Amino acid sequence: MGSHGDEPGIGFHYEMEAHALGGMKPPAILHAATAGAAEVIGRLQDMGTLETGKYADLVVFDADPLADIRNTRSLTLVMRGGQLFDADTLDELWPVPGKRLAPWFANSEGDAQWLPVK
Repeated sequence: MGSHGDEPGIGFHYEMEAHALGGMKPPAILHAATAGAAEVIGRLQDMGTLETGKYADLVVFDADPLADIRNTRSLTLVMRGGQLFDADTLDELWPVPGKRLAPWFANSEGDAQWLPVK
């Protein structure tokens, strides 16, 4: 499982949906996207499942992906590196609540300003 950066963010969801279109069932897809992927890259001892001592980056959904794999798009919360974020805004909710900082490439209004290629 891996979107290879073709469509950052949504590409991984597209890949899971493609597996479902090919006949794979949601539990197998979720395994391939988590423990299976970690095992393939030799990191199952560190990540891929929720266990004591492992990295605990995770996502929380509004809808059950076991019922329909497209429900992985219903992200509500994201935890990364011990910080909890609102999935829609990426504002930090815990441990220190705060608004997401504008990316380095944004202007003062928060709009992206891409520089032309010369």
